[in-house]
Amino acid sequence: MRTVGGILAWSIGVPHAAWQWPPILALGPLWVWLIWSVHHRQGTPLGATLARLDLYFRWFMIVAIVASVALAWADGRLRPYPWLAGKLLIFASLIFSGLMIRLKLPRFSAGFRQLVTSGATPQSDQDMIEGMSACRPYVLYIWFGVAVAALLGILKPGAG
Repeated sequence: MRTVGGILAWSIGVPHAAWQWPPILALGPLWVWLIWSVHHRQGTPLGATLARLDLYFRWFMIVAIVASVALAWADGRLRPYPWLAGKLLIFASLIFSGLMIRLKLPRFSAGFRQLVTSGATPQSDQDMIEGMSACRPYVLYIWFGVAVAALLGILKPGAG
């Protein structure tokens, strides 16, 4: 989303410094590769290292997006595009919601693993119920946030 968003923002006239283009263009493909690698190397030492790297990277992205919006707003680059600032902040919150799901999901995963390997137990059922319940608000927010971000992109409120 960030790579495509950066290109689309540029196409409507949002200025980017030349030094920003390499990270903007590399971010999407590199992040996709990292996520793919985490899932395909799951259960290995490399997979655990990549998962930790992905976790730290997501926290970094949340902070970097919020900071970049604040700086671009302060220097005036985003002021003509308040809807874009909103979309970026929503994107940061979507990454945060994904992190919260990742932190809450192990309980569900433990119950599901029990179900698959040796059958359901009252404890595995309870683990899955509580795991899903803990994740549900974040999943619902992601759906809501994506819809609001899309609406902001269509309506462009505050655009001059």
